[in-house]
Amino acid sequence: MDKKEVLKIFAYGGNLRNSIDKISKAGRGGLFIFIDYKKIKKICSGGFEINDNLSGEKLAELAKMDGAIIIDDKFEKVLFANVLLTPDVKIPTNETGTRHQTAERTAKQFETLVLAVSERTKVATIYYKNKKVQLSSLNELFTKTGEALKSLEKHEDIFHELIKKFDVSEILELVTLEDIVLLFQRKKIIDIVADILSMFLAELGKEGKLIQLQLKESVNFSDRETNLMIKDYEDYFDFSKILSELDELQYDDVLDKENLFKIFMNNRKNENALIPKGFRILRNIPVLSIEDIDLIVSKFPTLKELMISNEEDLLKKGI
Repeated sequence: MDKKEVLKIFAYGGNLRNSIDKISKAGRGGLFIFIDYKKIKKICSGGFEINDNLSGEKLAELAKMDGAIIIDDKFEKVLFANVLLTPDVKIPTNETGTRHQTAERTAKQFETLVLAVSERTKVATIYYKNKKVQLSSLNELFTKTGEALKSLEKHEDIFHELIKKFDVSEILELVTLEDIVLLFQRKKIIDIVADILSMFLAELGKEGKLIQLQLKESVNFSDRETNLMIKDYEDYFDFSKILSELDELQYDDVLDKENLFKIFMNNRKNENALIPKGFRILRNIPVLSIEDIDLIVSKFPTLKELMISNEEDLLKKGI
C-alpha cells in the first residue's frame, strides 16, 4: 500500500473522514487501529466488543472514551472500543505525545494502519509500517490543489507550443535532438506535477472529481504525443532505456536539460538525420483510424515521401 492508496482510504466523503472531522470539531482526540483483533490481542487490555458496521457517527461517539478503537482491516466493522494498547516500548518513535507514540509503535510492530487524532492540534496523522502521513484540512487541500493546477496548466501550455514548433520541424525535415529533448523534458515535468496533484486529489475524494477530469485530459494529451514520437523515432533511439533513466531523475535534475541530453546521446542508435515515420502527424487527422495510419506508414517509410505523393501514388500502394 503506497501513500496515495492510504490517502484514498481517508478521503473526504467517506465514513472515516467524516468521523475524523466530527472528532476534531468536538475538540477530542482518538486512536484507531485497522487490523484483525486476533493479530493484536496480545497487546490489548480492557475495552469492550462492538462488532458492528462502521459509521462516522458511531466512531465519533466511541472516540469520547480514552481508549483505542479497533476496526477490521477491510474498514467495514468496528470490532472493539476503549482498548488500552501496550506495544513494545523498545520500538523507536520520534513522537512525544503518548497517543502518537502508541500509534507509531503499533503500526511498526504489526505492520498495519493506525490513525491518531490530536486533541490539542486537531491534526490527524496516519502511521503505516514505517511511514507517517499527516492529513490536510479541506482549505489546505484546495489551496495546494489550486497551486498545483496552475503549475500544470503552465507546463501544459509550454508543451503545446513546443508541439506546434515540432510539427513544422517534422514537415521540413529539420528535427534536431534538442527538439526531442525539450519535449520529453516538459513531459517529465508535467508527469511530476500531475503526480503531486493526484496525491492531493486522492485525499480530496469526491470533492476533487472535476479537477480529476482536467488532470486526466492534460496527461492523456502529453502521453499520446510522446508515445507517438517514440514510434516515429524508435530507429534512432533506445527508448526503453531512455524512459527507464528518465524515471530515475529527480525534479531538479529534470530542470537541467543537459541531464536529458546525456541520456538521449548515450542511448542513440545512429547519427543519421532525424526523419519521422509520420505516426504522430497522421494521428492528428481525425478521419484516419489507427489501422489506416499503420497501413500508410508501412507503405511510405518517411513523412516526406507521403507528403510529396499524389492520389495516383496512394492508389498504387493500395491506400
